[in-house]
Amino acid sequence: MALKIDQTWAQIGLKSSLPQLKLQIREPQLKIKETMVEVQIKQQDASVQCDSTECRAEMGLRTPLAFSRYLAQKGWQDSLAYIGQEARTGDMMARIDKHNISSVMSYLGSEPFANQQFNFARIPKSPVTVEVIPGELQMNWQMGDLQVQPRYGDVTTNLVRGDVNIFLRQQASIDIEFVGQKVDISS
Repeated sequence: MALKIDQTWAQIGLKSSLPQLKLQIREPQLKIKETMVEVQIKQQDASVQCDSTECRAEMGLRTPLAFSRYLAQKGWQDSLAYIGQEARTGDMMARIDKHNISSVMSYLGSEPFANQQFNFARIPKSPVTVEVIPGELQMNWQMGDLQVQPRYGDVTTNLVRGDVNIFLRQQASIDIEFVGQKVDISS
């Protein structure tokens, strides 16, 4: 006699879903408001003023205004002197018959050089007046400003847990059969 054994194994099924971690991130921000520093500068340059009118006057040189006045006065005097000179010359010519002609001619020839005056002054006796006007520098500061507004970031998490379902797909079984002749129990 023989035994035939059939066995079916049990089968377990697993159904699972993976866990998920969802992150929502709000990044930090930094708001900066900046006012720049300002500097206003006003500058007046230094200057040097040299007054040489006394020196120029000693040398016979004049300012334009003084020179124009001088020329006007000299012109007036020269015109009056010339009129007088011409009157004298005319009078002399009118009396030429009374005087010797050679003495009249020598007088007329020497007349232009009679009143000449010469003055040499090259080095002035008065010093040049020098005045130094210092410059001026004004600075106006306007300080800058820096304003910082931070916004902190945050992280929001959402956890979806995973599932594991365990179930029995097939039950285990054992099937035993007697194969062959049957046993006679009576004998």
